[in-house]
Amino acid sequence: MDQASVHEMMDVSATSTITIFEQGQTYVFEYYPLQTAQSKSTNTTNNNGAFGQIPSKVTTTTITDHTHALIVLYKERRLRYWGVMGDLS
Repeated sequence: MDQASVHEMMDVSATSTITIFEQGQTYVFEYYPLQTAQSKSTNTTNNNGAFGQIPSKVTTTTITDHTHALIVLYKERRLRYWGVMGDLS
């Protein structure tokens, strides 16, 4: 698969691109955000109210996306690898 075909199939754009020239070959690494998990935390703050104020409760929910880099590697403009850094050797 060529680079243009891969770009057409991706839902997001690459966050960075690195081009390496080695022994007459051209290698292009593209990094894409890959959401691997999501965490949610809830914090409740009670306000007992000072003189003349009504007591209240404020609840805040925070959702955090955990992402890793999906690596797409091209050699001479052809797809050679896609995956995570730990699997690339």
